Amino acid sequence: MPNETEPHLGSPVERSPATSPASSSTASPPAAFPPLPQQARNVAGAIFRALQALSQGEPVLSPEATLRARLTICRGCISSVPKEVDVEHRRCVACGCYLFAKAKLETETCPDARW
Repeated sequence: MPNETEPHLGSPVERSPATSPASSSTASPPAAFPPLPQQARNVAGAIFRALQALSQGEPVLSPEATLRARLTICRGCISSVPKEVDVEHRRCVACGCYLFAKAKLETETCPDARW
């Protein structure tokens, strides 16, 4: 998938291809997350946007209803990879972020433009 421009920073967001669940009973291969330097840039951008919103008096944390709606969408997405049983440890293959943390920040958006 080609690089896209991140709307908040204007920098490219490297995305890895989403994989569909394995149809057989064997374990599927590990998810291919973006390279660590790209994941670090994604986190730095999220921190920058949160601090910018905070400094401007805008909300940083999503309301509970928004958080639940975002996580519901994430659970149904093939880019969501379970690491553990609970949603706090699920990660997005497209950006590498932990879903709960990303969904909790009002300043963040889904890399697939789902929310």
